Amino acid sequence: MMTSFAFIFGLLPLVIATGAGALSRRAVGTPVFGGMIAAALFGIFVIPMLYVVFQWLRERTGSSAAPAPAPPPLPNPVKDHDAPIVKPVSRYGRQRPG
Repeated sequence: MMTSFAFIFGLLPLVIATGAGALSRRAVGTPVFGGMIAAALFGIFVIPMLYVVFQWLRERTGSSAAPAPAPPPLPNPVKDHDAPIVKPVSRYGRQRPG
């Protein structure tokens, strides 16, 4: 949000421009200024409201996402010292010497 507000305040000279070329500066600055204000308000108010609405709908329907199953544990090289050693394979599918 800080970058949005910095951009909005950076557009103020275009919006309140006076002097030579003021009409073209205002014509460019005003829609961009209004769009950034709308986007900032959308990000501040609408997006959090959507999170609340979707959470309310999920609670109302009683559905909850099932947790993903835990991945199998990785072998411990110290504990599983008899595990077979995997030899490196070249990109052509043959085992490398060594």
